[in-house]
Amino acid sequence: MNLEDARTLTLDLMRENRIPTDPQAPGAWRFAFNGRKRALGLCSYRMRTVFLSRHFVALNDWSKVRSTVVHEIAHVLAGPNAGHGPQWKAIARSLGDSGERCANVAAEGITMAPPTWVGRCPGGHPHKAYRRPKSVRSCAACCPRFSVEYVIQWERA
Repeated sequence: MNLEDARTLTLDLMRENRIPTDPQAPGAWRFAFNGRKRALGLCSYRMRTVFLSRHFVALNDWSKVRSTVVHEIAHVLAGPNAGHGPQWKAIARSLGDSGERCANVAAEGITMAPPTWVGRCPGGHPHKAYRRPKSVRSCAACCPRFSVEYVIQWERA
């Protein structure tokens, strides 16, 4: 989905659910994109902003983006203390969302941004990171505690 269509969709759904988006209106909410690669959307009460990951939007279709927008709008309507509890679930379901805390990326066919860094341990286990690892890491699958024998070798993807 392109970013402008996602912006229009989000703002339309916010207005449809009586969330003020006019900057002059008291209690107005904004919409913005962010660069997160492991989160689809975010509702920030402190910033009064609904965010969508530009990576997620660019890689997925209208129905997946809409589902995420509805999830975040349910957070706006439920309030800052609701989390993913019963009040949020009821609102999410009333808006047509599944009421699940997180999207099941594999089951729902959601495409995520590829990792920036890929690594392998001596045992051959694959590892991924979205930021350059700053410290030496070892493979927990090979040894539950840090071990120089199983240090992960990283390279840029």
